Amino acid sequence: MSATSQYFLEKKIARGGMAEIWLARQIGGDGFQRICAVKRILPHYADDAEYVQMFRDEAQICKSLRHNNIVRVEGFQAFGTSWGMVMEYVEGTDLRALLHYCSQRQMRLPVPMVLLIVAEAARGLHYAHTKFDELSGKHMNIVHRDISPQNILLSFSGEVKITDFGIADAGGKITDTRPGVVKGKYSYMSPEQVSAKPLDGRSDVFSLGIVLWESLSMTRLFERDSDVETIRMVHECRVPPTLRGLNSDVDQVLEQITMRALQRDIHRRYENSHEFERDLRRYLSHRYPEFTAEDVAKFLSVLLAQRKADIAADIRTLLSQPVPPTPPVQTNSGIRPINGSATGTGARQSGVPDSEIPWRMHSPNWQGRSAIRSTISMRHSPAFGRRGASRVWIYAMIILGGLAGMLQLGRMSVPLTAKQPAQLVIKSNAPTLQISVNNKPMFDGRYRKIPLAMRLPPGRHMIQAKREGYYSEQTWQEIKAGAVLEEIKLQMKPKVEFVPFGISVRWSANPSIVVNIDDGYLILRMNVQDGVESPVEVLKDLAPGKEYNLRASVADGGTRKDISCRFTPQKNQNGKLQILTVDFLAGNCVIYER
Repeated sequence: MSATSQYFLEKKIARGGMAEIWLARQIGGDGFQRICAVKRILPHYADDAEYVQMFRDEAQICKSLRHNNIVRVEGFQAFGTSWGMVMEYVEGTDLRALLHYCSQRQMRLPVPMVLLIVAEAARGLHYAHTKFDELSGKHMNIVHRDISPQNILLSFSGEVKITDFGIADAGGKITDTRPGVVKGKYSYMSPEQVSAKPLDGRSDVFSLGIVLWESLSMTRLFERDSDVETIRMVHECRVPPTLRGLNSDVDQVLEQITMRALQRDIHRRYENSHEFERDLRRYLSHRYPEFTAEDVAKFLSVLLAQRKADIAADIRTLLSQPVPPTPPVQTNSGIRPINGSATGTGARQSGVPDSEIPWRMHSPNWQGRSAIRSTISMRHSPAFGRRGASRVWIYAMIILGGLAGMLQLGRMSVPLTAKQPAQLVIKSNAPTLQISVNNKPMFDGRYRKIPLAMRLPPGRHMIQAKREGYYSEQTWQEIKAGAVLEEIKLQMKPKVEFVPFGISVRWSANPSIVVNIDDGYLILRMNVQDGVESPVEVLKDLAPGKEYNLRASVADGGTRKDISCRFTPQKNQNGKLQILTVDFLAGNCVIYER
């Protein structure tokens, strides 16, 4: 490819809180074209030097990783008024979406396919864990720290690739990061990771063990209804001895392999990912000697035939288009234009936001995407790294999230280092709260479900809580260095006399339905049972005479339906409970008394 290559962003694949993924064309000076992916910083963050440096650092570490089981990163450059990272485009899906797809159809992934996927991922991890810096010759000590089904990509040719090294730690030390950064997803962390202890490759082995356990059982291992409980489960490493009971194709030997990867004591765990891979391949060769990557390719090509055809059609369409002219590039302060263009065929985007519609596997605790959406996994938000005097780079990235297990805090005046923070667990009599720390609003001022877990550095912090209908509450909290959990209870005093009010939903099947009141003032996830009206959820702190906006969303069979309505609770004179039923069959909301 010519050094004068240009990149044209053609179709938006996904968007997170800080970046978006584009399907792009790379066009060389000789006219040769190929498809790639570009992860571009959102324009309104392009002037933030920290985010730009963070993306540059992520590209630097990923460019040094050249392995068949790791998504290739080509470089980092300007795209119009922003910056982007050029990456390999993987035609296929990610493991999380595949598991969800199978769950919808009440089927499992074949055991040998799970083992091959995890073994290939372990192989890529071992390469990263043992990588040496080409310039200094020193061991880079890379730890991924975000191994999860979303970050394991599967191509239609049977390849398995790890992606998103954005929050990887390198160099055996941890850089200062943006205040409130949570590195990784709680439900896929190792016990030492949730305790903010120094990490090595064995932490990634534990996370990959979780992926193996969940892929075999089709249930979540540590995920619970709140971050607090999830953190406790991981920290205490409560692995139920029920894997064989959940999947009759799992025998004692395979269960032992899985449990060794999930040992709380790192000295009893696999010493490295190579040992983990070795045991998986030995088991594969003994029990399923004829199973290969070609079988993975056949399975995906049959199960996701329509998706494969759609991707192929998109690529043919893009490559058949004429080369677009390069528009003049407008630069932000501090951004130097490099070959590249932000023009293309549009920014089409589909799918249901992760924050609104949950998805379930056979376990009611399994949550994720409502449909297979992207071959490139991305997180909601990035963090930054810096290059130390030892020439070893430290890389970090705020993760996306959005889905149960990710927290993004606002900026605070105190520095936060990854070695020091403790989990602050906020409990209250109110179901959701707006939280500020040291007079800085957290979570962009949005309501968050209680109990709530946040990471705060050691020191004294002022915690403030607000909720409409209550007096504000404020308290000082001392965070101790080395602590794992700190808890506070905020007792909110009502300003008004609330009235009880019930919510129920009706749908023809039995999916999970999200009910959102006043954009996060209260979010309910309600399960319809046997295709009839759901049980009534009684809300106890709605103000009489106040109008509330309600939006209910359901995703079922790959489609989504929304109903919006307004309601005003009234003081109850006759002792009966007012109930609002969101009826998806009739397409309306009805209030009655019971």
